[in-house]
Amino acid sequence: MTWRLDGFYYNPIARAVDEWARSHQSHHTTLGDLCEVFDVPPFKHIYVEEGQGTPFFTSGEIFLLERKARKFLSKTQTKGLEQYILQRGWILLARSGQLGGIIGRPQFTDSALHNSATSDHVIRIVPRGGIPAGYLFEGSRHLLAESVVAK
Repeated sequence: MTWRLDGFYYNPIARAVDEWARSHQSHHTTLGDLCEVFDVPPFKHIYVEEGQGTPFFTSGEIFLLERKARKFLSKTQTKGLEQYILQRGWILLARSGQLGGIIGRPQFTDSALHNSATSDHVIRIVPRGGIPAGYLFEGSRHLLAESVVAK
């Protein structure tokens, strides 16, 4: 038996949710069936002065209550900048950070994040087929609140 140090692994509610999901695999749909889920490649951050570039938020800054960009990416020197631009209605998911901190935490792309950029440490989830992003976002928050098993 391997012992783990993260408390989420031993949470009985999380284990029950995981066991239920595994035993009902034919009764659910994956996130990939409902959304386009994608990562972006790492990129060199070339910063410019405010007003001269695209607002940039780190994976931690997207969760701040007051989201005001402190950094701005060069529009002319950042290769492939368009793939890092966020659109309203997307769901963002931190893929790295502290367990129990920002990792696995969802964030909704609202007007404060619309047309800004964020790091490659954030997974982009784009609902398709007319599914309201708010439903998916709230569902992901509830799952997180119930302590989904950390793998």
